Amino acid sequence: MDGVDIVAATDVDANVFVAAGARPAVDVLVPTGWRLPVEREMIEVLRCFSRRSTSRTEENAMRVSHLPLRLTTGAFILNSGLGKRALSSEAAAGLQGMAANAVPAVRTMRPETFGKTISAAETALGAALLAPFVPSALAGAALAAFSGGLLTMYWKTPGMHERGSIRPTQDGTAVAKDVWMFGIGIALVIDAVDRTRR
Repeated sequence: MDGVDIVAATDVDANVFVAAGARPAVDVLVPTGWRLPVEREMIEVLRCFSRRSTSRTEENAMRVSHLPLRLTTGAFILNSGLGKRALSSEAAAGLQGMAANAVPAVRTMRPETFGKTISAAETALGAALLAPFVPSALAGAALAAFSGGLLTMYWKTPGMHERGSIRPTQDGTAVAKDVWMFGIGIALVIDAVDRTRR
């Protein structure tokens, strides 16, 4: 049966079938009076359950190849978020003004509230990237959304890029470099989606 070795051992009241192809091996007790089609259906159900459990574990686990991407971005963003906890009102107002170019709704917030919100958001994102139990697809999507907002702010803020060009000015270089985070986020999502299709 498709690579599954079945060994039958006769006892007084039951036959023991061992599905050696599944991990871990499963002992199935089948009454002597049962017919072969029923026995096959039981084994197929157990094999399907084993495959699904293994697949879900692999999808949720952080791949070794994702470690450099998630550790570097996660540590960077977490440190940035923690550093904004004691942000002054003037500094928060400056960040709020630039963020309003991408998301006009933030203009209605108080600078202190905006600063705390940004700090909490960056801290949560950094922690999610570092946590191995957070699926890479979810962490990558959050990273892409966060960095996409920063790039939108970069594009809509006057003086950050050359006129009619995406090339950054000296003032916009610090924000333009966030494009590497956007690329990492998209790469994590694409890799996770590609694995689910295999």
